[in-house]
Amino acid sequence: MSKRTIQILTFIVTLCLMLPALAAYGQDRRLTYENWYGDVKKTLADHYTGKTVKLRMAIPATRRGLEMVDGSFDRAAVPVSTETLAQSGDDVTIQNFIVRDTDIELLLNKNGEKPKGWFFPKKPRIKLRFSRELTAKDMTIETINRWLAPALDVTALASTQEASIAPPVAPPKEAAPQPVVAKTSSENAAGLPTPEIIGDLPKSEARLAELTVECPGKYARVYIDSAYSGYAPRTIRLRAGVHSILVMADGYSAWEQRLFIPGGKASVVKAEPAK
Repeated sequence: MSKRTIQILTFIVTLCLMLPALAAYGQDRRLTYENWYGDVKKTLADHYTGKTVKLRMAIPATRRGLEMVDGSFDRAAVPVSTETLAQSGDDVTIQNFIVRDTDIELLLNKNGEKPKGWFFPKKPRIKLRFSRELTAKDMTIETINRWLAPALDVTALASTQEASIAPPVAPPKEAAPQPVVAKTSSENAAGLPTPEIIGDLPKSEARLAELTVECPGKYARVYIDSAYSGYAPRTIRLRAGVHSILVMADGYSAWEQRLFIPGGKASVVKAEPAK
């Protein structure tokens, strides 16, 4: 056997030995959260990653794991296989939590067990697939726990729910006053809070409203009706009516409120998220 042939064989063997490690690294690495709603995705990943939960369903020994479609589990969609990576009742740790545009994937680790398979190690996983693109309204711990409930006991997840995703708790009485509720307005029949009026718009713009969103947090991000608008302080022209305002700032809990924005007025709302 020539020296050249030995070098080629050595390279092939080395490459084969490295592939499993590269595959495992690709599965375990954290997703970079620089795309759609990156800050919300990262907050969710930080909340779920490392939590230990109990399985309610067995996870088949397949690459796709246990799949749920549009929030419901379809037993007919599970491949027929007697081999499983984890059984109902097993305790597993969420090793990685990945959010994409149309799916959410949980990579699990069964405590005390090594991944099955040598070339491409298999790990238990749960994948939530959707026939639509996920929106900010889907990115809440309460909603995701509801989707996961058929496959996991989410008690431990719900008991440690972070306030940074959930709607904020009402401030104590000594806090800054909240917007006045216009209960007598026929246009605001639901009696929603209204922002502070600071001026009038031209009469020709009676159906429009101008809203300024302020926040003490640095680089606070403003979302109007689940759509990213920019950094606070932010002034936006809106159609008069009910709108959802979400403000997120590093180091603060999320601040969210549904407001009735009166037409023909310039108004201001001061988001005061808790640290």
